[in-house]
Amino acid sequence: MNCIVCDVPIVDANDSEEHVVANAIGGRLKVRGVVCRLCNGTTGHTWDAVLANQLHPLSIMFDIKRERGEVPHLKATTIAGEQIYIRNDGSLHPAPTAPVTYTEGDNTLMRVTTPTIEEAKKVLETLQKRRFHKLDVEKELSKAEEQWKFDSIFKFELGLGGVESGRAIVKAALTLALHNGVDARSCGNALRYLRNPDAPVPYGFFFERDLVANRPDRTPLHCVAVSSRGNDGQLLGYVEYFGVHRMVVCLADDYRGPEMHRAYAINPHRGEELHIDFSINISRQDMWRCYDYECLPEGTQVAAFHKVMPLAMQINQQRSIRDIAGKAARYAFANCGAKPGEILTAEQTRKLSAVAAQFLAPFLMHRLGRSAVNTEPAKS
Repeated sequence: MNCIVCDVPIVDANDSEEHVVANAIGGRLKVRGVVCRLCNGTTGHTWDAVLANQLHPLSIMFDIKRERGEVPHLKATTIAGEQIYIRNDGSLHPAPTAPVTYTEGDNTLMRVTTPTIEEAKKVLETLQKRRFHKLDVEKELSKAEEQWKFDSIFKFELGLGGVESGRAIVKAALTLALHNGVDARSCGNALRYLRNPDAPVPYGFFFERDLVANRPDRTPLHCVAVSSRGNDGQLLGYVEYFGVHRMVVCLADDYRGPEMHRAYAINPHRGEELHIDFSINISRQDMWRCYDYECLPEGTQVAAFHKVMPLAMQINQQRSIRDIAGKAARYAFANCGAKPGEILTAEQTRKLSAVAAQFLAPFLMHRLGRSAVNTEPAKS
């Protein structure tokens, strides 16, 4: 077997594990004997990195689970030109600031401003040890509120395309085909595209119909599939990311190998492999239409995005609940009368619950009020 990128023979010394779906966007399945070690590193830092960067906003939006490492923070720009970072937990940095002012009597001894409450705590604990020994860290943190440093809307792109990400897409389909026994030499279209920068593009977006027969509800699935069934002598691949980007790849337009029909799919939010049924069935004429962006009816990609948005909204709601619960806990412990490290008395436990409930009341009223509005029957 030769490397699908540089065509050198693959032996034990230069073999590598190639992800069918990149680890950066939640893939798990790895294949050996497809890409040499050198090309694995090169394409990983070029083709795959560009693809992952284009899909980065969706990786954070859907809180993907990587096999190794965490999703990096996303750099975004407001419409006013300010730079912010969206963390992999959905929080913003350095947009939120947590100012803490420490006073003793009428004297203001210090003012600390940090990007987050968590970082403010670290700074205050250090100052307590080194200088302000009377400083009650939890009490001071309970007074701090995250404040926005900008009043502008931030934006980021959700597009997918270009030379590098295109080759990552074709490489994914070809890797799955080879993993299931297809001879790389029978996939001329794909090999030419991966090896020759001037080769014609063998893929296009396809939204004229859903090629996944048993698509799971509200699941931003990744899918790579290959099939020779009913494809007019072609070996076609299907690559889908987050349920939003859907592409058909022509690995070969004169396929003469054994029948092939295999798929790999994963829910990147849970990190769980999925079993799907699919059917490509695209003629040569329709593949040419696909290359010319004629299989992307207006509004269909937006409709696909709307199908997975409920999960993104649920994830955002859960993040908000975790955030407000953490703030309520810090506030309650700082105001229940107990000192750090002490075992709570029955009275302090009662006060702890009451103070936390008081802190949460505005949030709960807002949630209940919004639910009441959303569930009111429509008037005829």
